[in-house]
Amino acid sequence: MLKNYSHYLSLAALLFLLFNSCAENKSTIDRNNLDLERSEYLLQHAENPVHWQSWSEQIISIAKRQQKPIIISIGYSSCHWCHVMERESFSDRVVADLMNRHFISIKVDREEKPDIDFYYLTAAQLITGSPAGWPLNIIATPEGEAFYAGTYHSKEEWMEVLNKTINQLNKNKDRLFDYARMVKEGVINQTQPIEVADNSELLDKEELESSLTTWMSDWDFDYGGIRAEEKFVNPSQLEFLLDYNELNPSAEIENFIVFTLKKIAQSGLIDPLNGGVFRYSTDDKWQIPHFEKMLYDNGQLLKLYSRAYLKFEDPFFLETATLIAKYLLEELKQDSELFSASQNAESEGKEGYYYLFSKEELGAELLNEITRFEFDSQTYHLPAQRLSSSMIDTLNEIRVSKVAPEIDHKAIISWNALAVEGLFYYYLASGETAILEQAKASLNAALNDSKSLRHVAGDPSSNAVLEDYAFLAKTALTAYQITGDLSYLESSVRLTDEAIDRFEMKDSPLFSNSAKRATNGVPRIINSSDGVLPNPNASLLTTIYHLSHITGKESYKKRYEAMLTNIQPWVSESIGFFPSWASNLLYSQHPFYEVVVMGVEAKPYAKKLLEEQYANTLTLYSKEDTEESPLFKNRFVKDETLIYICIDNTCLQPLSDIEEAKTFLSDKQ
Repeated sequence: MLKNYSHYLSLAALLFLLFNSCAENKSTIDRNNLDLERSEYLLQHAENPVHWQSWSEQIISIAKRQQKPIIISIGYSSCHWCHVMERESFSDRVVADLMNRHFISIKVDREEKPDIDFYYLTAAQLITGSPAGWPLNIIATPEGEAFYAGTYHSKEEWMEVLNKTINQLNKNKDRLFDYARMVKEGVINQTQPIEVADNSELLDKEELESSLTTWMSDWDFDYGGIRAEEKFVNPSQLEFLLDYNELNPSAEIENFIVFTLKKIAQSGLIDPLNGGVFRYSTDDKWQIPHFEKMLYDNGQLLKLYSRAYLKFEDPFFLETATLIAKYLLEELKQDSELFSASQNAESEGKEGYYYLFSKEELGAELLNEITRFEFDSQTYHLPAQRLSSSMIDTLNEIRVSKVAPEIDHKAIISWNALAVEGLFYYYLASGETAILEQAKASLNAALNDSKSLRHVAGDPSSNAVLEDYAFLAKTALTAYQITGDLSYLESSVRLTDEAIDRFEMKDSPLFSNSAKRATNGVPRIINSSDGVLPNPNASLLTTIYHLSHITGKESYKKRYEAMLTNIQPWVSESIGFFPSWASNLLYSQHPFYEVVVMGVEAKPYAKKLLEEQYANTLTLYSKEDTEESPLFKNRFVKDETLIYICIDNTCLQPLSDIEEAKTFLSDKQ
């Protein structure tokens, strides 16, 4: 009797679980669940009649069980055209009914899930034959394998896409799904670098120069940057050129760097009132921007303009860096000391409305006195320019009468790392100790929970991706060189070693975007090229190379050689897409200098050396006797300050004169 009772209890429990599971699945599918999310972008779609779900393994499992195709719509809160499509299509009940009847619809915040975004961007490029943007709208099999990709669609266009897809699924589902599997295989193959022989040698100077010469045909010598109808700033390209030009001096390259930086600094990309950089220019002259402001752009350009000031001593570059720092500190900094992700392109339903000025608002006097670009026949956009205090007051009065664009307050660790690195370089350029203290406070906040790193700070469901580890490890190492604080070195080593362990690929020396144990529903693939963000593999490699010198670990050096050997065919063919890798190649093509300053004046001496921004140089210092690195061992002499200059671990006689050391390092090439 007890045995049968137990059996009935087990059966009842099973039925309970099954019914509740079905009820949960039905509930999940039959309503818009985005009101349960933290993402500001997802919450912006929470009132749509579309039964949106957030990305999860559970939703993919439901789609597989029901054999229902998936719509995956990817965007972010500061994206103007994402909002337009939300208003035109996803708020429309006719569109929503069609999507709800035939598809499971998933909304993805690309900033929350960059690995998902990168996978589907790559798939979209294969499907369409051209680079994709946002909103990115994918239609996929129940397994999440894409067979359609598009960006913004009007309501009519989106309805046409949906109806044609439904028709094809009824007639040719097997062919569509076979095509989707081919796309998936293509994404995996396209992101896997070409296999090279184990005995391959790294590119030499002549090969790199040849690749650079080919790339120069794409340079825009009229307006700066790379020739295109729409222009993005790619800081990784200009940072590589800064270092390359120091090691291989060229008047043409230097002129191009300075010309491009000045064109951008005088352009419509820089906000002369609130400061900060807009995401990209909609024209080839850098005049009219797309008005969203992203943390990653501002962080990288703060570093770039600070470096340019240190290198060329042009006050204009420091002024530009100061405008960018103003925006970071006044608009994006949170009470936590971290920085918000972005600021919307639109307010009051209009793109750029907050930043544009009408003829009536400006008046005849201002129209005569200021530089402006025509946005349309009635409104103007103001480029970066020197304005009098009275002009600034007048323009600010006009601007504050409008509704400011919303800020997406999520704190993305990788983007924060870029912003903090920018602040450390801005400290070197400006000499302001308050900036140094802010940089340390923000870095400490980012490192606060680095033993259980998240992609979005404070979100336990947000798994860290490769870029979080790579950018944070690199910034911590920058902080160690500037502050001498051993804890930053320890953090950099720990993050680097964890990245190697968590993101390793079985058949490649490069690393996947997502961790080995990640369960995000898409294949683990490798991101190799630079874009608006530095390549995370190449960023991690820079840290690995420097740590090989600081720690003396042979495994770091071997990893550096293996990764570069694997990627170099692509660098040789298209250096403009791989500038961060090209920067790493410079370490093998030219002597690498370890500069160690020991003694009572070590900190100010090291700062003077760091301000020179020597390429291929690692600068460390300690005010006291220490063995935290083999480079410090047996080099402390009481009551003296000595500068040890070593070339690939072979050291010269120590110097006591900082100017003599600067002269040697300036002339070393």
